[in-house]
Amino acid sequence: MHKYVSLLAIVLANLVDPGFIRAEDWPTYMHDRNRSGVTAERLELPLARSWTFQTADKPEPAWPGPAERPVKQI
Repeated sequence: MHKYVSLLAIVLANLVDPGFIRAEDWPTYMHDRNRSGVTAERLELPLARSWTFQTADKPEPAWPGPAERPVKQI
């Protein structure tokens, strides 16, 4: 029953506020099926930072640096 109430709420939100889902969203990688990476959406200037993420620890390499000597090909 909870699943149907949630679905109904989403449908009603889209009917009440059609701007909730805009045509210029990026529904897939690089915007569209042609991977154009272009949208008609305009930015409002000046831009402002919305959020910042601070890690608890400083970054570390995932593996050690380059090998001291080349790896032999067999």
